[in-house]
Amino acid sequence: MVRELIARRLGVQLSHSSVCRLLGQMGLSVQRPVWRAYQQDPEAARRWREEEYPKLHDLKNQTLGRKLITSRESLRAMTL
Repeated sequence: MVRELIARRLGVQLSHSSVCRLLGQMGLSVQRPVWRAYQQDPEAARRWREEEYPKLHDLKNQTLGRKLITSRESLRAMTL
């Protein structure tokens, strides 16, 4: 997904490993839940998923977009 965003916005094709390395340099990593808490409150989970997560997701996309746009030249240099 990030690789496609870079290609679409910056016109640069990066390999999977280059994208992972770039995200790592920015302090980002893939994070997935290992297990689901048995004591999870379904209503609290729904509230978080519908109200809080979209805010965080939008903020992440805005921040990532700004970082990608400001580092356009460095990305082009990495692919040459």
